[in-house]
Amino acid sequence: MRIPHFTRITSSILFTPLLLGLLLTGCQPTSDASDNTQTSDVESAAVTENTDSSEKPAWLTGTLDERSIALEKQLGGFDQTMLEAGQRYIELYWAGHDANWEYAEHQLEHLEIAINNGLVRRPNRATSAREFAKAYQPLQAAIENKDQAQFTTAFETLTTSCNTCHVTEEAAFAHIAIPTFRLSPVQRPPTP
Repeated sequence: MRIPHFTRITSSILFTPLLLGLLLTGCQPTSDASDNTQTSDVESAAVTENTDSSEKPAWLTGTLDERSIALEKQLGGFDQTMLEAGQRYIELYWAGHDANWEYAEHQLEHLEIAINNGLVRRPNRATSAREFAKAYQPLQAAIENKDQAQFTTAFETLTTSCNTCHVTEEAAFAHIAIPTFRLSPVQRPPTP
């Protein structure tokens, strides 16, 4: 079952207050405000063992703006979205190949969510993403019809849409091809 569009938007909207809550309550600076010592990025990235569960995270320090910037860096831009989208693309292909329709639906749904979440961070990619999103509907129809031939055609369209989007976004070097070998151990469950 697909998640309605408003639910995905609501999830994104709900994430923002959670993030702000972390910033405002759970992640206070660990250094003394009078300490003006500068540290390198490497020193700042050092992870210390947290032996007391009541201690605040040591890596998220500074002013509210500085902590916001640090969290934004951790979330990444569209590059993180593309890593997830690539994995879901591969899983979607093999799910359709195996006629594992529930898994295919799950992967298509989460591919769409990943792209939408990426657009929250990089809204300037929305025009290209709208064109790419046109490939979802034929895939959804093929999955609902449990039709492998229809799925194969729709997946080829998705692949073309990926490459068109990459060209539009000046990332033609990231050319997508239909998977030729399986990376995941996930397969259609055996029939009882």
